[in-house]
Amino acid sequence: MPVVISSLLFGLCHMIPVQIVYTFLMGMVAAIVYKNTRTLIYPVIIHVVNNFCNSITEIVLSQTLRETIDIL
Repeated sequence: MPVVISSLLFGLCHMIPVQIVYTFLMGMVAAIVYKNTRTLIYPVIIHVVNNFCNSITEIVLSQTLRETIDIL
């Protein structure tokens, strides 16, 4: 139960309705990893990698959108 509660709080802290679902799931993964390893470094790495992947996706999508608009 503590994993679910902490994951829900993690999701709600992002305060963007679309993000709440996947941040809740990422919070679950991070909490389970912490519970199994008893060290914070692995959940922090998971968080950093997730944010990095989301940033790269955002950059690629915004460039693709700009190129599409330029074509039109």
